[in-house]
Amino acid sequence: MTAADALRYAAQFGIAGTHAVELRGGYSNATWRVLCDGGYDVVVRRYGRLHVTRNALFYEHAVMRHAAARTRAVACASVGLSAS
Repeated sequence: MTAADALRYAAQFGIAGTHAVELRGGYSNATWRVLCDGGYDVVVRRYGRLHVTRNALFYEHAVMRHAAARTRAVACASVGLSAS
C-alpha cells in the first residue's frame, strides 16, 4: 500500500486527506495516518499477510467503540471491503 492508496481509500469514505504517512511497526497490516484539513487525522488500515476473520474485526471494532465512548482520542471504525 502506498500513500496514494491511503488517500484514495480515505476518499472513498468522504475523507479528504492532504497527505499520508506510514505508521511503521506492524507485521501483518499496512497502516497509514492520513492528515486532513480542519485539524484532524484518520488512520487507514489494510489487513494483509495473516488471515483475519470477521469475528476478529468485529471484536477490534467493539474495542474501538468502547474506547471512543470514553475519550475523544479514539474514533470508531468505518469498514470497507476492497478487491485491490
